[in-house]
Order: sequence, then C-alpha cells, then structure tokens
Amino acid sequence: MKKINYNTSNYNFRDYVEKFLDFPSLENIHTDFPFDEVLVYGTDQNRHLHKKFYQGMDACPEFVNLYRNFVKETVVPLFDGEIIFQKFPTFRVHQPNNIAVFAFHKDKEYNHNENEINFYLPITKATDTNTFWFESEEDKGDFAPMEGEYGDLIQWNGANLSHGNKLNETNQTRISFDFRVLSKKIYDTSTPKNSKSKNKSFTIGDYYDTFK
Repeated sequence: MKKINYNTSNYNFRDYVEKFLDFPSLENIHTDFPFDEVLVYGTDQNRHLHKKFYQGMDACPEFVNLYRNFVKETVVPLFDGEIIFQKFPTFRVHQPNNIAVFAFHKDKEYNHNENEINFYLPITKATDTNTFWFESEEDKGDFAPMEGEYGDLIQWNGANLSHGNKLNETNQTRISFDFRVLSKKIYDTSTPKNSKSKNKSFTIGDYYDTFK
C-alpha cells in the first residue's frame, strides 16, 4: 500500500461531485437522500445518487478530462512502463447503517486481471467503519480500515487482497472513487475476460483506456 498526496486545487474532484449531486455537504447527504435498503449485489452501483453522479459525469467532458489528466500526471509516473487505465472511475457511497460494496471479495474473483493495481481516492474523510477493510497479505485475514481523506490517493493490491465493508457505524457518509490500472505489457500477453457484475469486457475501449 502506498499513499500519495495530490493538490485538490488542481484536481477539484469534490467540486464536481457536489455539482453532480447538487448537495454541498457530502458527509451529510444521507440526511436528505437516504438509501431505503442495505445495498446488496446489483444495487451497490444503481441507487439514485450513483445514477446522478454517472449522469453528471457523462454530460461533463471537463470532469472526464480532469480525471484523465490526473491519471496521466499523478499515476503514470508511479510505473516504469506503459499502463492502461480504467476509462471512468467507480463511484462509491457508504451511508451510515449501510455498506458500499455488497460482500468481501478479491477483484480477481470477478475476472479482473490478478496484476491490476487499485487506486482509492476518498472525496470525504474515510475512516473506521465508513471506509472499506482489507487484509495486508493474501488470505491472512488481518482486516484493517483503509483510511484517508480528500487529497489522498492510495495505491494497493485489490486484485489479490480480500476487502469489503462493515456496516457504517459512524454518523458520516463516505464518498469515494476507485479505479484500476494495468501494465500494457501484461495486457498484451493476456486474454481479457468479462466482468462478472456487468459483463463488461476488460479490454481497451470498453473497460480500459490508454493515452495513445
């Protein structure tokens, strides 16, 4: 795991999330827009707040360009060779008395390449039970919270380390992005599969994108 700090004035992701959701106090968004059930498989990416974010993102090329520039300027220098990257970030909402991801898992169990590298980008403070928990080594089971705050980017091994949510026992909603990158060399020598959740192809042009 590696934590990288970035300049939120240059990469003002929170401003866009507030705009897309039309709500300035993201930590308290559950007070006005509570989820009506505990998220389960099939609902952890299609509640009304998720839809508002993705609709806003789709209509805002400025945000997409900001995300692409962020990956190019902040993530690419972390690697020696060429990488490919998740075309759009995944949006997470972890409300009090709820979860953000439906079950503990390793990403490779859902057909992700085991060499993928995960990046976690909190938009609000992520701590204790309002963030996800992960193990330090594969199958070690020593789960601890992945803690961070706005301005942090956390690099870690989600493909092979089990991770998931506990019920959020704090009084604040956690909002975050996550995305994945993969070595272009490894991609070129592997056979991409389709995601189990949405049957999306792990190929350039569908799930992944490139700067070339």
